[in-house]
Amino acid sequence: IYLSIVLLFYAVMFRKPFRVKSNSLLKNSDKRKLRDSLLSLYSEDAGEWVNSLISLKQDVYLIRVTLHSGDVISVYSCLGNPIFFNCRDKLIPTLYAIWQCPNLIPYFTTWPLVLEKLQNGADLMLPGIVLKSSDSEELGTFPKERVTAVSLVGNKSAVAVGVTSVSSDDIARSGMRGKGVAVLHVYQDHLWEMGKKDLLPQIPDVDMPGAFSLDPSQLDSTEFEQSFDELELVGDELDCRDDDTVDGTRHSCTEETAEASATASDRVVEKSNSCPPASDMDSLLMWCFLFALRAKVRRTDLPLLTSTLYSDLMQQCCPADASLDVKKTKYKKFSKFLTEMQGRGIVTVKEQSKGVDVIFAVDWKHDDLMSFVVPTQEETPAAVSEPQLPEVEELWNPSAATLKILQPLGYNKGSTMNSSEVRQAVTDYVKTNDLVSKTNRSIVVLDPVLCHMLSSKGAPPLTQLKWDELMKKFFEKMLPCHRVKIPGRGAHLRKGVVKHVVVSTAMRTGNKKVTLIQGLETFGVSPDEVAHEMQRKAAASTSVGDLPARKGQLPGKEVLIQGDAVRLVSSLLLDQYKIPAKYIDGLDQKVRSNKRT
Repeated sequence: IYLSIVLLFYAVMFRKPFRVKSNSLLKNSDKRKLRDSLLSLYSEDAGEWVNSLISLKQDVYLIRVTLHSGDVISVYSCLGNPIFFNCRDKLIPTLYAIWQCPNLIPYFTTWPLVLEKLQNGADLMLPGIVLKSSDSEELGTFPKERVTAVSLVGNKSAVAVGVTSVSSDDIARSGMRGKGVAVLHVYQDHLWEMGKKDLLPQIPDVDMPGAFSLDPSQLDSTEFEQSFDELELVGDELDCRDDDTVDGTRHSCTEETAEASATASDRVVEKSNSCPPASDMDSLLMWCFLFALRAKVRRTDLPLLTSTLYSDLMQQCCPADASLDVKKTKYKKFSKFLTEMQGRGIVTVKEQSKGVDVIFAVDWKHDDLMSFVVPTQEETPAAVSEPQLPEVEELWNPSAATLKILQPLGYNKGSTMNSSEVRQAVTDYVKTNDLVSKTNRSIVVLDPVLCHMLSSKGAPPLTQLKWDELMKKFFEKMLPCHRVKIPGRGAHLRKGVVKHVVVSTAMRTGNKKVTLIQGLETFGVSPDEVAHEMQRKAAASTSVGDLPARKGQLPGKEVLIQGDAVRLVSSLLLDQYKIPAKYIDGLDQKVRSNKRT
């Protein structure tokens, strides 16, 4: 039972995103300890490689990461790639390390079609191990939880790393049935993404053409396929482990998984109808795309601007507790995603003009669209009768100047950070490099990297700063952005600082006073709706007009209300639309004296 619990933890290690808790540079004494540990654990053939990699001249980082399960593990990184990670007092090599030193650990070989199942969270079953003969003794003698790599037939490069679930004696007794390797780390998982994302090396395996195992053409009717069908259910159970606890009681997923596996067609519909988790951005993008085509797009809307499809329709389909961001997917750009959808035959995309693409046609009878079931009203973010509080989160993107400090901590160009994460990153860098003044702990002595980054051109170079001055200057080098999350409408990530709602008063012809409101679109508030509400509350005439395209003016529409209605506007925006007061300018502004003719 204990081993089963351990293997269940193993199976989800890097399948889901993790968070970097700390990043520190190893001292020379710690490098020696790490090198000695590796030399004692692994084969003599790896000694030269370990000595060259873990040398005193080479920077090695110790990165503490918090897994999705809440467990904290250590990852050792060198030359931009994770090379080892510590799990249950074992130093386990990553794929990057095994690719550099193929003889580091022993291998099991399996069929190429098994890789996808391993990437989905499955373990390697014993029937899936490919042998040169029918004798299981070919695997050699080994204990339980031996660190083992997995390769594919025809290619010696490792695609996964794990620990054996059974010993060689257990295999002989079971007749090559059951689980063989509990997979910890697999090609293209989140630990692989932490490195340079190298492609799988191709090393021909000339020893395996006569391999003895099940033929792939027989997989539909053999125990081999049945074993991996069971693994899909195991993966489903792993997914629901975090969600099946109610009031402190853990409920079984057996009924749900058994029902979900009734037929292949039922699984397709079920997956299409259930919204994927916010952490799986690729699946969320696909789900919102199909949802928008089924529920939001009509035949008369075509041709439809691709920007309208993504920014308006798909964002409306995104659940309120998630934020759809194509930059966090493998596609990075919406145009690349549409290219794949066009290749699958779902849509036809054409260039209307230079840089402007449109959805020209949709195959409404495509299998993906036909099998997608539009969620019911209870499952979708319903429009509420009374506006709820919009959430505004001020964020930051690393700039080219700050990447030297932030990249070793796992942040790249395009990453989003809140203020606390930026401050923590700076603090970790200062403490890791021992830059705090010995005589005054409130002073930070700048190293060459910080000095070059923070010093102004033409001014004398900075040598030291107080903590608050350091943070202020570092934030000035970051790129501001913000995310506005409107209940029932999803979240929108925008560049730059938050654009405030501007309330002002002015005098018009005939000495008439008017109240003007600009910037309501930032918080998803309709100017037409505000104009209607103010017409009713103030018993005054209102109008909505387009703002002129002048430098310094907010884009969008402007609401005009006859008379001085600042007090009523304040009550409407703060109490009814729940816009935070710090994002509203001019509530106490006096009437401007300029007149418009």
